[in-house]
Amino acid sequence: MRSAGVVATLVGLLGAGAGLGQPPAGTGITEQLEVREVGVLADLPAELRGKPAAELASLLVVLEDGAARELSAIQPLAPPGAPAFGSVHVAFDALHCSPEVVERGALALGAAAAELAGLGPVSLAEEAASDPFAPAPATGDAEALARRLLARARAGCPRPGTGAARLPETMPCPAPPCLLIWVSSGWGSGPAIEAALAGVEPAARSLAASGWTVLGLAPVEAQAPTGHGREPESRPGDDRSSWTVDLLDPGNERSSPRSDADYRRHVELELAPLRRVVAATIGALVTRADRLAGALEALRGRSLVFYRTDRAPGGGPVPLEVRERREGGARLRVAEWAPALRP
Repeated sequence: MRSAGVVATLVGLLGAGAGLGQPPAGTGITEQLEVREVGVLADLPAELRGKPAAELASLLVVLEDGAARELSAIQPLAPPGAPAFGSVHVAFDALHCSPEVVERGALALGAAAAELAGLGPVSLAEEAASDPFAPAPATGDAEALARRLLARARAGCPRPGTGAARLPETMPCPAPPCLLIWVSSGWGSGPAIEAALAGVEPAARSLAASGWTVLGLAPVEAQAPTGHGREPESRPGDDRSSWTVDLLDPGNERSSPRSDADYRRHVELELAPLRRVVAATIGALVTRADRLAGALEALRGRSLVFYRTDRAPGGGPVPLEVRERREGGARLRVAEWAPALRP
């Protein structure tokens, strides 16, 4: 929230009417309407960046729970050299975990420690903590952060019994916006994915309304197959021309071919719940460690769009959209739930 808001007082005078049960002349009813200015994270198209707020207000409309709101200001998420987020928290998914993914993810984060520290104060979930979202000491020291992440890469998956089974539905953001980096592996398949998709929706709403952006780090594509495996030597009467080596299971020489496209579809399915949270919180999903730096840079390039609302403080999350005003206008990528208003 950029400002506390403005209070508008509406005074309605009721006329006197003998015998009509109306109050005497001069009696008034005063209603106070507090108008607040709130900011939401947005990924503006290149052609809209840098335009003045007045021009953007003529091009875009903010819809808060279906009600049109006035767009009042726009600013970069972070000026050059300044922190972008009030808090950056790194946590490892204990339920959806593989040692390889933890190692790749932690090493990638360690290599990007300077960029992470530049985004804001970084807290790293302790391995032994029963809750990976419990408050942890924050640091802006990139070297210390890199050492802790290296130790985390060596430790592997969180020990059984530690770590939350799902993303949190309640997680305070001390100074919105905040960034949650959630290191995870695949979430299963079939019915497990359907259940997971339903289960993450409350967390997606709550995290977005609390000011969190989620960067899902699931570097599962580090050894993705190419679909051009080595063909075994053919023998008379033995047609092996269609054989390929499954790079995910090199010991299985008679595995069926799996193309890059098939593998990517598999990854898309297994990470669908995490992708849903990322979309709701206007975050990013990174499936290869070498793409982390680009994702962090893209997050830093986001904008804050401010609009005015008379929504009452408290209450639950409400849906939010920003659309182009023109007929058939596109929907811009913003957090899908309006920030919760504090009393």
